[in-house]
Amino acid sequence: MKSKDKITREGVVYYTVAGTAESLGITKTKVKELMGQKQLEWTQFKSDGALYVTAKSLVAYLSR
Repeated sequence: MKSKDKITREGVVYYTVAGTAESLGITKTKVKELMGQKQLEWTQFKSDGALYVTAKSLVAYLSR
């Protein structure tokens, strides 16, 4: 994963949708489906900005 795919805000680590897809070996569309199914926790810092997945939810998903 590229360093631009990871950010930290207020002590919480987030990954871009693209970075999450790369980590899981799936498409960005599938990541968004998982977000919609609430299997991945996500946020958006600007109303028209990028979507980010929490590292905590990514680890939890991988542990299933």
